[in-house]
Amino acid sequence: MKKIIITLAALLILAGCSKEYEARKVTYLITGLGLPYKMAYMNEAGETVMQNVTPVNDGDIWTYSFDGKQGDIVYLFAEFKDVELVPTKFKFRILIDGKTYKESYGYDQTINDTLFRVKRSGVVPF
Repeated sequence: MKKIIITLAALLILAGCSKEYEARKVTYLITGLGLPYKMAYMNEAGETVMQNVTPVNDGDIWTYSFDGKQGDIVYLFAEFKDVELVPTKFKFRILIDGKTYKESYGYDQTINDTLFRVKRSGVVPF
């Protein structure tokens, strides 16, 4: 009987332990689009933020960062009319702790002859 009580107590103690995960730095990055484009992303509050971006120069970088928790949804979307994407210039990335988590070097979907879309999504890993 004593062994059963000790075993149950140990199981309850172990069940009560929960691991706290460290915050992860989530960064969205878009560069290499010379024309104005529409984009959307998921922010730290879990809200979808939509905005229009007008680059001044071809090399302009749009970036947004926040501290994410394990399991948070990450989402980045862009719609643009730039058909001459140069893979060495165009970068569309979601980074976690400075490492590439999701990326694209081109578009995913052609809406018509001049309108293109790309999106990446996932969840913040452990």
